[in-house]
Amino acid sequence: MRFAMLLGVVGLLASGCASAHAHSTRPPAPSVSVSVGWTWIGGHWAAGHWVGGHWAHPHRGKSYRQHRHGPPKARPHHNSRWVSGHWEAHGGHRHWVPGRWQR
Repeated sequence: MRFAMLLGVVGLLASGCASAHAHSTRPPAPSVSVSVGWTWIGGHWAAGHWVGGHWAHPHRGKSYRQHRHGPPKARPHHNSRWVSGHWEAHGGHRHWVPGRWQR
């Protein structure tokens, strides 16, 4: 009798009728990542030219410092404000001034 029950249980498990895990037909939900600090965005090719990587922050925008130098430093003083980077001058003298903390 015990052998017949054991054989029946093994048969049910082998046939797939009995399962210990619930299977859902719904696809898994997409993962969401939230960034609170500086995040490195790697460089990529766009329209045949290389676009360099940069540091990005949800509130402070972009910083084009190199990856090896790390993200910009934290606020040095409680009254400091972040000044975003910008281009200065025109023509051949045009250059990028990186973002910085300013009192």
